[in-house]
Amino acid sequence: MLDSFFVCGLASLGQNCVIALKKFGVKVVVIEKNPPPDDEIRHLLPLLFLLF
Repeated sequence: MLDSFFVCGLASLGQNCVIALKKFGVKVVVIEKNPPPDDEIRHLLPLLFLLF
């Protein structure tokens, strides 16, 4: 069974993917070339490991 997932991008689709995946208790790694402002993703920061 997979326990880690990569999400490419933190636009609205990526943010929704992170939220859905975390409901399953998996590790989520996000790759983002142009990170959005912290206030836009503040609710997600505790949920992920970011690669910029």
